[in-house]
Amino acid sequence: MQEGEPEADLSYGIPAAARPLMDAIQLAGVNVRWPFKGDSWFPVLSLIKKCGVPAMTEYAVRAAGRTPVDSARFFLRGWSELAPMPEPGAARPALRAVAGGWQPYTNPTDPSVYEQGF
Repeated sequence: MQEGEPEADLSYGIPAAARPLMDAIQLAGVNVRWPFKGDSWFPVLSLIKKCGVPAMTEYAVRAAGRTPVDSARFFLRGWSELAPMPEPGAARPALRAVAGGWQPYTNPTDPSVYEQGF
């Protein structure tokens, strides 16, 4: 490149915020077209902000596993129905079924419990 020449734009019109999603989906083995141009990227970018790249990638992989997918537009409806990311600092509630930790089943020490019936 000579001095004074403009730098080549190698982004191909793809917003930088969309690259992690595109890369994650491609690395997961789902190769689709991304036909978005200009402001048609806005829904994708807002969904990335709302749902996050991991959830959107997981959805895309599952959807592509069920049916042949040619274009990323196919995922938009499903992505829009994903739950929003949890608020920062939100803690996952403890599961009641395993709150005391998992323990393997042991027979009762008193065999009279079997005589009580069910």
